[in-house]
Amino acid sequence: MSTKCSSCRHSFKSWPIVSWLRCQQIEKRKITVSQTTDMMQCHGRAGAKRLLLALALLVGWAVVLLSHRQPVSRDVTTESVRPKQESPSVIVAILVFPTVVDKSHHAERVLAIHETWGRSYRREEWKASVNTIFVSTTDAQGPPVSGVPLSQLWDAPLDVQASPTRVRIWAFQRLLGLPTRYTHVLMVETVTTVLPQNLLAVLRNFSGPKQGTFLGVPLKTASGPAGTVFASGGAGSLFDRLALDRLMGHWPQCQEPYGTMPYDLGLAKCFSELGIFPAHGENPDTGERRFHAFGPVRELRGDRDTWLVDYDALYRDWAKTDAAAGGLRMASATIPLRNQLQCCATDTITFHYVEAEETKWLYKWWHESAAQIEDVNRWPQTNGYGRRASTSDTNIWSLLRKVGLPAD
Repeated sequence: MSTKCSSCRHSFKSWPIVSWLRCQQIEKRKITVSQTTDMMQCHGRAGAKRLLLALALLVGWAVVLLSHRQPVSRDVTTESVRPKQESPSVIVAILVFPTVVDKSHHAERVLAIHETWGRSYRREEWKASVNTIFVSTTDAQGPPVSGVPLSQLWDAPLDVQASPTRVRIWAFQRLLGLPTRYTHVLMVETVTTVLPQNLLAVLRNFSGPKQGTFLGVPLKTASGPAGTVFASGGAGSLFDRLALDRLMGHWPQCQEPYGTMPYDLGLAKCFSELGIFPAHGENPDTGERRFHAFGPVRELRGDRDTWLVDYDALYRDWAKTDAAAGGLRMASATIPLRNQLQCCATDTITFHYVEAEETKWLYKWWHESAAQIEDVNRWPQTNGYGRRASTSDTNIWSLLRKVGLPAD
């Protein structure tokens, strides 16, 4: 049944509020108090009662809701106080790639790293943290990797796997697309051991060149302009965010000439076009090096391959004489490779050619006091480029203590 109201001269259904709104839309003019009163009279007592009932229900619900509110405690002795946690000022991503020398036992190596130095590491008092990500390719031999969170396992797409350089560029692109803004990236292989506490200690107060930081084991392939200045891939390469952003912005111009080169050479070539060259980043107090192309036993002995010794000498000559080195010329440019306890800085960051069992053994020796037994017979068997300590390596325990204690 419809009713006609004299105030708006239109027919509408019985609910007064709805009738009033429709009347307002049709007339498109302001309804005065006298018109509203006329409309209520038009609908009679039944409409008025329904309106009053609706208002009463709304008030009732409001009372119920207010009565059930929980009081807020202001007693700080019982209230859980959680201060806002600031984001770390140094956030390092360690990208671990299959070694290009020997791709067997890939899963075993990944798991050994994940169980030891590859765990997330954070120093609250330094506002610094490290996260590890493993990049896999289909030619990495062995069973699939298990026991590692999927967020830390990145499978490189097939269209880039023919070139280790392009695999790394793909990983850099993916990293830069993550919500976390990493301030530094350390690129290593699955046979590299990293000391994350030393890495953060170095970066805590490190000030790199204005064009971008590129640290590692710098080498040069030949004398003169024909030689390429690069950083030994397996020993680890550390970039700051500025260097990485500049590299990725320039990579389209580098992809064709350098994309199929060995990755350490290809990336270094592209960096050089930006005026970024690798440097040791050695300990400024001692000149001792923080990145190492071999394991602790070989570094202690000075048992290094001839090619590395030659390339190191060529780099130091270049760093001393070439104007392009600029502010990157550091103390170690004039200091030859050292042996025994002077081989490695107190804040050493990497050792290369450390296999899975040695990785786990070293980590345990460094972090469990009960495992710190000075017995070379306990040193795990190694293969390939690794070396096991012998009784003649009398300084090996002093070296482990020197580099492995947490930096404060």
